[in-house]
Amino acid sequence: MAILNVVASELELCAVNDGFLYRQIHRPYQLNLIRKHKRGEFNLDLCAKGYRYFVDEAAKKYHRDFCGSDDSGVKWHQVFPKDVRAAVCMSLALQAKQSLDLGEWG
Repeated sequence: MAILNVVASELELCAVNDGFLYRQIHRPYQLNLIRKHKRGEFNLDLCAKGYRYFVDEAAKKYHRDFCGSDDSGVKWHQVFPKDVRAAVCMSLALQAKQSLDLGEWG
């Protein structure tokens, strides 16, 4: 279980520290979450589900940048299995909820 935590942490760090992913995917999603929170429609499970695209793109980018090409036989979804990506999504959703509740984003 500890290895999954390390892999999830690595993916999360890669995702939140990539400027391109932040500008293209994360920031627009943040603005959407701010609107939902102000209307009282914020749902933690749906928030985590919404982060799936962002996390998948981060996993693909990490695989391209650090794991070589797909010719090696290891695909991006094998490096970051579904349970790891789901853990990262929930972690990001929990962080988003905390930031929204504290008024840090809006």
